[in-house]
Amino acid sequence: MTTPDPATLLDLDAIRAKGWADRSDFPDAEFDRAEAFYTAMRAHDERLHAIRARASELIEHWTGHRPRDIGSFGTRLNLETSDLDLGIGYPVERRAELMVTLDGSARFLGERYTSFSTIRLVFAFTVDDVEIDLSALTVTPPP
Repeated sequence: MTTPDPATLLDLDAIRAKGWADRSDFPDAEFDRAEAFYTAMRAHDERLHAIRARASELIEHWTGHRPRDIGSFGTRLNLETSDLDLGIGYPVERRAELMVTLDGSARFLGERYTSFSTIRLVFAFTVDDVEIDLSALTVTPPP
């Protein structure tokens, strides 16, 4: 039995104990594999940027609010099969109006709790075969 070359081993226990990973923690082969995977995922970015722009235009046309990317694409952590997640701030007292406004343009998926103990309305529609999730997050109008 041969002993593995320490230069090719990834020591996950040491990384967990340290609480952070540095480039030096990864053997070259493992780093190269991760870099190739990330590069492959970026191959769809140009198309997704165009779709996100079109979806944003639609949302702004429908609601009067310019959305922000609140999903994995905005942080460049998306997979090629990921949807796009966009969000707008919307006053609670106008949510019924928003439901009527989006009826026929986007499917209502329901209410979801946020990590900030508020409720958001979630809608979905498709642009060029990519699902767009639109979250209407609670905003309080200025006093």
